[in-house]
Amino acid sequence: MTQKELAQALGISPGMVSRLAKRGMPTDSLQRAQRWRKRHLEPGRVKGARFDPNAVLDAQTHAPAREQSPAAAPSPIENLVRLAAKMQALAQAANAELIEVGGRGELVDLEPLRCALREWPTEVVALAPPMPLRVWLALNEFCLPRRSPLWQYPNRDEPMGIARLAQVAGIASNGTSFFVSACDDPERYDWRNWGGED
Repeated sequence: MTQKELAQALGISPGMVSRLAKRGMPTDSLQRAQRWRKRHLEPGRVKGARFDPNAVLDAQTHAPAREQSPAAAPSPIENLVRLAAKMQALAQAANAELIEVGGRGELVDLEPLRCALREWPTEVVALAPPMPLRVWLALNEFCLPRRSPLWQYPNRDEPMGIARLAQVAGIASNGTSFFVSACDDPERYDWRNWGGED
């Protein structure tokens, strides 16, 4: 292969082939010359490899449409974070709507929050997001004795996790019972007719 033929195949001038040959580029075959150029020349200095914004636009315009890969499924941690945010938003909304009548929560539908609580994985109940005490009381009022210190706690807007609930209630547990009963359906019980303070 002559240097003129090589220059034509590479798309450069014969003078450039001569200069590159002096630097060590093989001139006996097109493949060897291309390999050498790829290894020894900066990409921006190789003809055809320079950045051409029009070429990028053309490639994008004329490229065949590729199938969109399905979005990766969220990780368990991402799901937990989303659920925690949902639970806290529902709790804040419930806290804003709760009207206390005789110390008990009235006039708010807690079922959406109960449903969100039921989605929370049981193995990480201790990590359940804190909610205002007023909301915990409304969720647990059907089974929480009136003598519980939680009813006398001065700040019902204070966000509490289940461990803090147990601490304020003065019980020696991690507070899981508060979470479990908050998930329960009070309609299963005729608790308003239980009478007494317990």
